[in-house]
Amino acid sequence: MGRQAEDLPAYKLTEHIYSKLPSFDSIFDEESFYIFFFMLVVISCIAAYIGSKFITLEDASMAEIEGKKQR
Repeated sequence: MGRQAEDLPAYKLTEHIYSKLPSFDSIFDEESFYIFFFMLVVISCIAAYIGSKFITLEDASMAEIEGKKQR
């Protein structure tokens, strides 16, 4: 009737990609995992702080109200 999942091109491609990527355990041990994600959090907080100094968000409804007042 239908084709088996192993015969589908998407399945073959997925299996090929996963066979080339290293597993999680081969990249991290417990200590390096915690160090990596601690650094990720610290860098994210620093980037958010620096970004907040240069980026100003405005509420769209407030911009419409201010635009009507200026007319």
